Amino acid sequence: MPPAPGPGRPALAAPARRHLALAIVLVLGAALRLAYLPVDVGVVDQSGGQVELAHNILHSGRWFAENLTEVALVKEVQERRRHTVDPTEVDYARADAHPRWQPFVHEVTGPGLVLAGVWAVAGSERLLYGKLFQIAIDLAMALLVYRIALLLFARPRAALLAAALYALCPPIARQATIVDPDIWGLYFTLVILALYLQVLRAPRPGRGRWLLACGVAVGLGAYFRPNVLLLPIALPGVAWLGASRALRDALAMLAVAALLLAPWTIRNWVDFHRVIPTRVGLGTNLWEGLGEIHNDFGAFNNDLGTYEEVHRVRPDLGYLSPAYDEYLERRALHAIAQHPLFYAEVVARRVALSTVALYESAWMYNGGESPVRYRANTGGGLLSYALHRPFDLLESGLEAAIFVLAMLALALTWRGRRRQHLLLIAVLVSAMLPYWVLHFETRYALPTLPIYLLWIALAADLLGERTLRRVRARSPRLAPARGR
Repeated sequence: MPPAPGPGRPALAAPARRHLALAIVLVLGAALRLAYLPVDVGVVDQSGGQVELAHNILHSGRWFAENLTEVALVKEVQERRRHTVDPTEVDYARADAHPRWQPFVHEVTGPGLVLAGVWAVAGSERLLYGKLFQIAIDLAMALLVYRIALLLFARPRAALLAAALYALCPPIARQATIVDPDIWGLYFTLVILALYLQVLRAPRPGRGRWLLACGVAVGLGAYFRPNVLLLPIALPGVAWLGASRALRDALAMLAVAALLLAPWTIRNWVDFHRVIPTRVGLGTNLWEGLGEIHNDFGAFNNDLGTYEEVHRVRPDLGYLSPAYDEYLERRALHAIAQHPLFYAEVVARRVALSTVALYESAWMYNGGESPVRYRANTGGGLLSYALHRPFDLLESGLEAAIFVLAMLALALTWRGRRRQHLLLIAVLVSAMLPYWVLHFETRYALPTLPIYLLWIALAADLLGERTLRRVRARSPRLAPARGR
């Protein structure tokens, strides 16, 4: 019979307590994500292209191609039913009778391939299965956040708190139930960071294996979010390795990633006679991004409006084709050259919207209004907004509050942890730089949230430890027993 717990003998060892706490965190995180499943995300959401890609692989046997007749049919069904539809809800006979196939290149292909694999295993083309798979991956990411925090800070309580904050962060939980590339960009960012931290701590004989794994993650991640290609440059650059080793690490990871991207690049050369390592869209995003602020040179932030305007001038350019994208890229670069101060204002606005002014207006599904819209509708200021729209304030202000808390935490914990913080800052800049330059939407900032949560968890742990020491110093009876 085991001895009863007594003074100095904990009822449960510290690792076992942490494992139990992690299990509780995962259960709560799963419950939060499952609660989002019944809520539809809109008439036509970001899942569209990935769903059609997966459906065509399984239904038509065509890889990396889309049927324009099918796309129009699905959109029509969605608008009529006023919700996002599964392929199982669409009668594809009309689209199959008059197909208009074109190569798929205007979106990344990774999420669609994953969805096709999930559907093949499940035996049904329902979005629910893709969402459940993403929820499982997202819960695994909570454990990865725990590991990253341990590697960076070697503080188990901070790691546990970081995992809990990730698992219970509503914007992340909501995005995990939407089948699109955004949540996968977050996943691969965390995986690459964790693998490179292993590179930094591995003994010399074992570094090559971790570098190879990191390069594989970068190459695969580029099929989900191309901006992960910046991480092999940014992470070694701030890791205090010396210029020679940092360059070797970066080149090794990029070489492996290039090998993984080579088949897709060759396919695009065969179909379009252009070098396209990931996807087209740079020109479209650059031009429409200029429309984020009112201008007098004709750019506006709307896909359909942009296409109609281009079609009037160049009816020969297919929507989101490589030639269409190149045409808009030339126009955008010309506009930037003619209006450099305007472009600087647009970039500054994006930086603000992705940091201190960041807000997601849909994670609560409150259907409320932002402070700006409230002021326009009622003339009331922020205090009036807080008094009359408290839930709207929570919905609109959560992510901005996370950023502010993270910056305070970073300032409080900077001393003695500069190298670790520089690595996290490098991840932030890599995640956001393409969107600051090209085009910004709130969902693009998703990979920054885990970094903010890591800083907040570290600061909370340190402050809690300091507070406990002071309490114990004032109350000797609370001090831990010695000699046991």
